Amino acid sequence: MSVRVNVTYQKKPMVVTARDENLSVPETGLFVQIKHDYETIGYPRQRDWGIKYPIPAMMNDVRLMYLGRSYDYVRLERAWQFFMRDLWSWSVWDRAPMGKWEGKYKNESNPTMTFDKYTAGSLLWYYAEMIQDARSHTDADSVEGGFADYVTGRNMTAKPYSWLCKTTTGNLLKVIANEGKYWRVEALDLAKTPPALGEIVNKPWLLHWATEQSMSKLPNGTYVVDGYPQAEAVAKQLGYPRTGTPILNLSLGGSYLIEKFATKPIANGAKYSPYNPAK
Repeated sequence: MSVRVNVTYQKKPMVVTARDENLSVPETGLFVQIKHDYETIGYPRQRDWGIKYPIPAMMNDVRLMYLGRSYDYVRLERAWQFFMRDLWSWSVWDRAPMGKWEGKYKNESNPTMTFDKYTAGSLLWYYAEMIQDARSHTDADSVEGGFADYVTGRNMTAKPYSWLCKTTTGNLLKVIANEGKYWRVEALDLAKTPPALGEIVNKPWLLHWATEQSMSKLPNGTYVVDGYPQAEAVAKQLGYPRTGTPILNLSLGGSYLIEKFATKPIANGAKYSPYNPAK
């Protein structure tokens, strides 16, 4: 005779760890790490401008050339826009709800533009935050300026919005050639279709972490360099740990030049962090 027992099963909660912590240099290949401002000029660049708040730690000491012409902003075609969305979803463990459009609003710091509002803490909120007018990588040909964003369906008859092909300080680069005062480094090629996301999440020279530098000086004489806030804001809404906001190391043609003085050598297998203090 069998006895039926009523058992209630509880789903084990998902255990997550920050995507941008405990990073390691690959075991093979030649790699360098991009220096922060305090390592090249001794202090954050905004001090010269009288700015006291944190700013994106953009790496400007690069040469971007393709087919004999220089460039900086490149239009993000449909496949690359969705790749960005999927990257940011991955950064918050693919747990963020998609969200929806919730109207328009004005931003006092950018009063000439009208912005679209999406569900707080959603993937669409995260995506729209990263590609807004006057953000670090979309300060030209933005969606709010009338250019097309296929992810949210805005301005669909216009040309795609543009993305700045520059990374931020603290990130890892893979050297593929020595060209005098420059290193030639590998990057994703916007002239091609994007790879599968799974092909780059373990390639830290292609998947970077967006950094911003502050004027807060630490006891050791260095300055605080932290991550962009978007992924952390979504993680907080989800009840998960803080995590970093990724950006792609992009180019036309699959490589670019960076001045050697702006980088420092780093050993294979070494632990590193794009931030200061390290995470």
